[in-house]
This record gives sequence, structure tokens and C-alpha cells, in this order.
Amino acid sequence: MKLKIHYFKILIVSICFLFCNNAMAFYSSNWVDVPIENNDIKKLSLDLASVNEHNDSLYYTVRYYKNEGGGLVAIVQSKGTKAGIVKSYSEYDYNEHLAKEISYPALTPLVAKQFNELTPNSLLYRANIGAMRLVGYNGDLKLGQADFTGYINRLQKSLKKSWQNSGYYSDVYNTGNGQVELTLKIAYDGRLLKCDISKFSKDKYLDEKIVTIVKAAQTQMSAYSFKFEPLPTGFTGNSIDLKVIFNYETKQIKATIITPNVNNTAIK
Repeated sequence: MKLKIHYFKILIVSICFLFCNNAMAFYSSNWVDVPIENNDIKKLSLDLASVNEHNDSLYYTVRYYKNEGGGLVAIVQSKGTKAGIVKSYSEYDYNEHLAKEISYPALTPLVAKQFNELTPNSLLYRANIGAMRLVGYNGDLKLGQADFTGYINRLQKSLKKSWQNSGYYSDVYNTGNGQVELTLKIAYDGRLLKCDISKFSKDKYLDEKIVTIVKAAQTQMSAYSFKFEPLPTGFTGNSIDLKVIFNYETKQIKATIITPNVNNTAIK
């Protein structure tokens, strides 16, 4: 009986040893698609399971497909508002690497040779925000503070241009009608989630037309439509809320961020 117990203990220890030494070999990826606007890239994905912090950097893995050729995988190091490629693989070589080696690239951080500023048009912009959100960064980021000043200015100019091109900008419609106040909710990728009238002017018909002009940004089916930009680098929330006033008397538009804890520098 004692001999059987002895061999049973040896068996348990052996199984534990094998499991611990091969645990990393069973790494399971968790790819999610990331919105992107890049004519050369048809698809970009972020591996949620790869996201991890090391010292003052954030590491994660992305996979992307160009319009021509196979998939590529890159290990990314992000610091503040900049990011760089630590190492890149073909999709085939990357899968072979995981199959043969115990170590997982993004979990054994190295240093990127070159860092580039993350802008809304850069390949890694949205992937970086997704990775930052996953590890819990919020309004007061350790890795960079969002600056909405330029974003709000461009938004106001785009809205005004659409208003001017709509046919509802002339004094015939606007004189004596005061102003309308809208509440907008814009997603991190630039989608307009909500556009409601919070305060009507003296002309509800004109107010509804203004809402139509703003919502046209989503469809881009009209002559007065435009496209909302993705939210600025450094902001990792899902969306922001804006108060937007169309003043019919002065022909001016004023947008103000009303989401708590978001930098809202005074906008002219």
C-alpha cells in the first residue's frame, strides 16, 4: 500500500512539473478587430491577451493585413503619446514561434529602436487606445494627456461649413430666432452616437434641420456632410459628450465638452 502511495506522489509531481514548464506553450490569443482608416491596410487586430505593462511602457501585439500579401504581426512598445515596433513577423512565422517556443514575445519586453508620434491617422492609434483602455487608463492618463483643443476647433469649423452649404444659413431663416443647443455623443472612433436637442430656439423647424445637418456626417450622403474625426490621442474613454450651440443671430457655433474629468481648454 505504501509503495502505491509513493508512486502516486511521484506521478502527481511529474504532472505538475510538465504542466508548469509547458504552460506558456499553450498561450491563447484573443484577437479583436480595431477600426482603422488607412488605404493601404484592409484589416487591423489587437491581441487583448498580449497587453501588459512593464516599467513605464505598455506592450501589445497587433496583426494587420495589407491590400496585397499575407498578414503581418508586430510587437509594439508604447510610451506616452509615442509607439514603436519591437519586432515583426509574418503571420505564419509568428504562429510557428508560438508553437515551438515557451516564451511569448509581448510578455518578454524588449526596447523599440524607433518611436513615432501617435496621431489619428497612424496605424497604431486605435490599437494603442484599445490597449490602454484594457489595462485601466482613464481621464488622467499616466501615458499622455488628451488635448481636445485642436479637435474642438476643427469640429466647429466643419459644422459651420456644413451649415453654410445646407441652404439654412441665410438671414431669411435665422434672424430673430435666437439659438439652438444640441447634445452630442461621439465615440472614440468618430461615430456619432447621439444628437439631441437640449434647448429649442424660437423656430423648432429650423432646429430639426440643424440636427439633420449634424447627423448627415454619419451617412456622407449629402452635399453638406462631413466625417467626425476619431477622438484625440491620449483619451481612452469610449466616448465624449458635447454641448453644441448654433447661434442663429451671430452665425457662430460653440462646442463645449461636458464629459466629467476631460480636458476642456477654452475654445475660441
